[in-house]
Amino acid sequence: MKSKIYRPQWVTGATDDPDSKPDVYITAEVPGAVQLDWGRAKGLPDHNFGSNVKLYESLHNKFWHYKTEFFVESVDGHTPELVFDSIEYQYDIYINSIRLISGQGIYTPVRIPLEEYSDTRIEVEVLIYPAPSKPGSKTRHEEYTLSCKPPFAYGWDWCPRLIALGLCGDVRVEYLPIVRIDSFVCLYRLSDDLNSAQITAEYSLK
Repeated sequence: MKSKIYRPQWVTGATDDPDSKPDVYITAEVPGAVQLDWGRAKGLPDHNFGSNVKLYESLHNKFWHYKTEFFVESVDGHTPELVFDSIEYQYDIYINSIRLISGQGIYTPVRIPLEEYSDTRIEVEVLIYPAPSKPGSKTRHEEYTLSCKPPFAYGWDWCPRLIALGLCGDVRVEYLPIVRIDSFVCLYRLSDDLNSAQITAEYSLK
């Protein structure tokens, strides 16, 4: 049996502090960004034209709360994992109101085993913090220096200020075979005359 994949549907809402709950949730498109979700929900004009982008600028200063619910199936011979390919930027991840993971950066996927939740319905929340900004920056160009976000997103002479936040990568529940290759490395050594090679494969099972 191939690995089964389920992609949950998300909603999101904003607050001014991390401990409050949003008064209103809107439909979230994942992968995506909170600015795009908010613009669709509120009927804001396209940020690519004129000075429309100014209507989106304050959104990166909010705490954004993503939320979903789904049933974790029990599949024989498989184990479920919740996978986040990329989260923008600083985040906490909760399952049933218990914080499991905190992190920051968009380049490291997050994998959460769900085996203990098999045959139950769970609530998953992701708290996205305001966009990172270096304290005491004299210019907008300096604000990005404590993060791995593109400098131009903070505002440049050729680019408006629009700092993306949200679940910017795919999010899915994978039902993986219990016995599977966990890591794989292929090494080779060429002969001096380049006519042959010694190839070694190293792997580990999970």
